[in-house]
Amino acid sequence: MIRTTIKLLVLVLTIAATRQVKAQVEGLPNVVGKHYTITSKVLEQDQNITVLLPKDYTSSTDRYPVLYVLDGQWFFTHAAAIQSSLEWSGETPNFVVVGIDISGNFADRYQHFVSQRKRYQEYLANEVISFVESEFRASKEHILFGWQYAGSFALGMLADQPDLFEAYLVATPFPTLGEHDSKVEDMYENIAKNHERNHLYFTTSKGDGSVEFGTDSLASLLSLKSEEWWKYRKLQEESHRSTPYPTLYHGLKAYYYNYQPLEFKSLQEFTEEGGLESVYSYYQQRGQRYHLPTKPLYATMWRLLRLAMDEEDYESFQHFITEFNQFNVLDQSRLSWLRRFASFHYQNQNIVAASKMYQYIVDRFPESAMAHYELGRLYLEQNESEKSLEHLQKAVDIGRLTNDKQMEKYSTALIQLKNKGIK
Repeated sequence: MIRTTIKLLVLVLTIAATRQVKAQVEGLPNVVGKHYTITSKVLEQDQNITVLLPKDYTSSTDRYPVLYVLDGQWFFTHAAAIQSSLEWSGETPNFVVVGIDISGNFADRYQHFVSQRKRYQEYLANEVISFVESEFRASKEHILFGWQYAGSFALGMLADQPDLFEAYLVATPFPTLGEHDSKVEDMYENIAKNHERNHLYFTTSKGDGSVEFGTDSLASLLSLKSEEWWKYRKLQEESHRSTPYPTLYHGLKAYYYNYQPLEFKSLQEFTEEGGLESVYSYYQQRGQRYHLPTKPLYATMWRLLRLAMDEEDYESFQHFITEFNQFNVLDQSRLSWLRRFASFHYQNQNIVAASKMYQYIVDRFPESAMAHYELGRLYLEQNESEKSLEHLQKAVDIGRLTNDKQMEKYSTALIQLKNKGIK
């Protein structure tokens, strides 16, 4: 009886402990966006969409571009992840994501996107976009994404209603141009005629059969036009079903190509691209398109200064420092980079420029023991012993208060100077 009681007690305690552990690890729902139902008069049935707003939506009064994602039941989360990534990196403006769900099987999708595409175009234009613009602070800048049947539908939208969307991101569209696809051929020719005011980014995967034949044909037609408004990529590492994510990500970056800071890989590339004139032109266009300041971003100025130092091109470095002074480049630079700038002047035997830079540093960062030390050493080389003593003493005083690891170096320099009779 006692053994039975003990076993029963152990069992009860085990169950209780298990329940406690389960209670402790129970998480919270991770909700992405909000679902809305549109009672569609065009399609004569309720339709679902999901909307994800940018993180700064509630703290802003701005109107945002909108990315409309066809087949939202599959690809809304793709777009949501990309929105978060691009918000974090600052490579595009913030935008709203709208996932447009399609219920049913592939036959239903074919009906909506291909055989009855005019009807679905009406639903998208007159009901979905109208709903979004009435309920949210959405701008008139619309971007459309579609894959497979929905990709073919997106190309149809570009051919039929080019003004509705500014950008079309199309992944492995089907049906595409084939031997007997006269309607698709007409659509392709219409796209190639007069839509350079839009942006088209379309992809296919390696060995995608008739899809690749069709996208190649479209690219051939478009090749007669300026490549500034369209881009075609064959995603060699992807399959037919894996093209949506890279198409969305790279398509958005291609559309917003001039939002991110301008970067050069070398001074040669900088020169070949047109030098500072091209930099200023880039930021003028960027400012006009996105309603932003037209001065160059610090990231671009810093990159050029770094390239000059890395390539040991002191003439270019001096030119950049002088040119970017109007944009307060030094005021935007961290202490570590200011010290590198000063050191580069010194390495190129421009003591006057190095002294001015170090003086700027200690004025801006008076609590930097290392900056005072470096300025003190520089004054010592110029036989300005009293100024040297002043800054070396400050380096020691600050270093002592902050437990600076370089204290021994500061103290040694100060003692050596005092041993020469400088007090």
